[in-house]
Amino acid sequence: MDKKAYAQANKEWLMQKSKEEGVKALPKGIYYKVLSEGKADGRHPNLRSIITAHYTGRTIDGKQFDSSLGGT
Repeated sequence: MDKKAYAQANKEWLMQKSKEEGVKALPKGIYYKVLSEGKADGRHPNLRSIITAHYTGRTIDGKQFDSSLGGT
């Protein structure tokens, strides 16, 4: 796949993903989906809180290139 076709495929993939239920976009073009939330007890992290967040990065064809859980 040449660069132009790859760029177009990426654009189409992002448009498709952005329409999925629960997917949100950030101003810089990052899309995310919360898979599970913490307890609804009213507590929220503040500027000094230590949190844990896991992620998996994949290419548009599903190949994993990074993960906070290892196994890349």
